Amino acid sequence: MEAIEVLEAVVIAALGVPGDGGLPEVRFREATAASGIVHTHHDGDPVPPLLPGQNARFGAGAAVADYDNDGDHDVYVCDSYGWPNRLFRNDGGVFVDVTEAAGVGDLGFAHMALFLDLDNDGHRDLFVLNDCSPFDASFPCSQLFRNRGDGAFENVTAGSGVGPLEPTIGGATAGDYDGDGDLDLFVTGWFGYTTSLYRNDGGFRFTDVTDTAGTRPPGERFQWTPVMADFDDDGALDIFCAVDFDEDYLFRNNGDGTFTDVSEAAGTLHVANDMGVAVADLDGDLDLDLYTTNITGKDGGCSTPGGCNMFYRNDGTGRFTDGTARAGIGDTAWGWGVWAFDADLDGHRDLYAVNGWTQPPWHTPAVFFHADGTGGFVDASEPSGLAHVGNTRSLVPIDLEGDGDTDFLVFDVLGPVTVYRNDTPRGENHWLIVEAIGRRSNRDGVGARIEVTAGGRTQLGVITVGGSFYAGPPLESHFGLGPAATVDRLEVRFPSGRVAVLTEIAADQRVRVIEPCPADLDGSGLVGFGDLLTLLAAWGGCGGCSADLDGDGMVGPDDLARLLADWGSC
Repeated sequence: MEAIEVLEAVVIAALGVPGDGGLPEVRFREATAASGIVHTHHDGDPVPPLLPGQNARFGAGAAVADYDNDGDHDVYVCDSYGWPNRLFRNDGGVFVDVTEAAGVGDLGFAHMALFLDLDNDGHRDLFVLNDCSPFDASFPCSQLFRNRGDGAFENVTAGSGVGPLEPTIGGATAGDYDGDGDLDLFVTGWFGYTTSLYRNDGGFRFTDVTDTAGTRPPGERFQWTPVMADFDDDGALDIFCAVDFDEDYLFRNNGDGTFTDVSEAAGTLHVANDMGVAVADLDGDLDLDLYTTNITGKDGGCSTPGGCNMFYRNDGTGRFTDGTARAGIGDTAWGWGVWAFDADLDGHRDLYAVNGWTQPPWHTPAVFFHADGTGGFVDASEPSGLAHVGNTRSLVPIDLEGDGDTDFLVFDVLGPVTVYRNDTPRGENHWLIVEAIGRRSNRDGVGARIEVTAGGRTQLGVITVGGSFYAGPPLESHFGLGPAATVDRLEVRFPSGRVAVLTEIAADQRVRVIEPCPADLDGSGLVGFGDLLTLLAAWGGCGGCSADLDGDGMVGPDDLARLLADWGSC
């Protein structure tokens, strides 16, 4: 596709889709066979007879990313021991199984995977999370694959320092917690209570810093889905985790490589059976809220009036209050995977949650909550076509055809993957998808804060890794714009603190925003002698010139220090 440079951004696809006028109801249809993503989840062969929980009952999910850099979403689907995971390459909206050629069959007891660029080379690598036994080495632990950039991967697990010895994987997330420009890994365990924070030391070498960083939760916790995000907007990524049977926890990043448990002060001590997590600005006040799924109703379920899911509403400082009842989103039965997205592109984020358990009475319809624009939600599951029924666990968003709306992959235990295509008529509504490409920051832009202003309204999005349940969603932020055909202002604050601002952007396209490099004064792509000469030539009074890197109206020692800090890079 043709690339168009726009200030600090590159527009990599303009994919306008006409609507039919008006604001239609949300409409999805099942499109599994047509997509080519045909896969059935299996029990282990054999089932590891080792520890409770180390079996197929918790299911498996998938990772979605453009692993081959051809501009569309590809899919990596996980499976149980003895059955290969499968990589599906997107070929114009139809998916082709390329597992064998790519070398990523794995054959471990996989629950989830993440695509992420661990060495900042522009190619997304693959982290596969496997259950692993301390008693039987025939069940391979989690695996790390380097993307070679030629369509194939290389297993670099040996010597990497990664490979949590976890009987039942709870979940995983990633982010640059220490601000050194690469992605670190955080892995939780359900049975075995393990927690691992792996610091990325470069060259696919990692160090377990769980204890020194202070990220080991108190007591024995059955941990499910973790997420890294900046909940108090101080520029550093915090860690939240949904916990089964016990209190959830929130670790605040101190900015020095360590964390502090602020769960009580932050108000994140919900006690129930929290499993899935959605991170989004659900109430439109420009901070990050949390939504966790739980078990509600029937035998053994929580019976709290209104349901037992939790809407942690952020007050803007990283403190949360319970907004569940007011929003009307407390009950999704035995809930697991969940995702916040704008189904009809009206500018308000909706929620979709899947559910189920092994006994048929728990095979209840998935729940779609349609945002009403006033802070509340309406259950529109049946008319939307999203009322999937099954023993369901994972839910992963994807854009199947690159048409700018959110489709879904739904994963049942010991059942087939189901593909739901978003066929909601657009009416007059528009969209924008934003990717953040780091230079000083991590290449994937994980941790970037994105604000989009259109039609007199500003929305917040972020780039996060993981979430939902056993899911590796694409590393991008999706915005519904309502009737606004132009984005007035797009601001991306990268993890480094650098900010890119774009104005007057046409809607209905995918925008790749490249992290600015202010010290690259000659535009060479690197900071070097040419930039130094330019700065020295402007020494002294220089209101508004490019060499005034600190914006104080003068070119002086502070500007020189900033340039030298970026020397040889950008």
